[in-house]
Amino acid sequence: MLITNPIVKQYDSSHWYTVDGQTAYGKTLRDARKECLLPSPSSINSMLAAPGLELWKQQQILEACLTMPESELAKYDGDIEAIAKAVIATASQPSQKQPTEAPKFTPEPKPC
Repeated sequence: MLITNPIVKQYDSSHWYTVDGQTAYGKTLRDARKECLLPSPSSINSMLAAPGLELWKQQQILEACLTMPESELAKYDGDIEAIAKAVIATASQPSQKQPTEAPKFTPEPKPC
């Protein structure tokens, strides 16, 4: 079964600037093209790849898939799209893992 509807929604928080540097909030891409607006630096930076973050997100999804109990899977009766949504929801939740305590480091006294 193919998943036809997007499961993960993209949030668009872009804003624009005029050529002389004035902000132009609340504009759509269509407006920006008509008015020759420029994207904000943060919009440009958000398009750049963040390999470490992408790897972490993939690991969260994989962990959510592999640790989903059989009883949870049975609730969806083989509905792949519903299972995928449940996995994404689980992976998106803050981690329930307890942070491990850093080892105590006591420097040795230096001789005088």
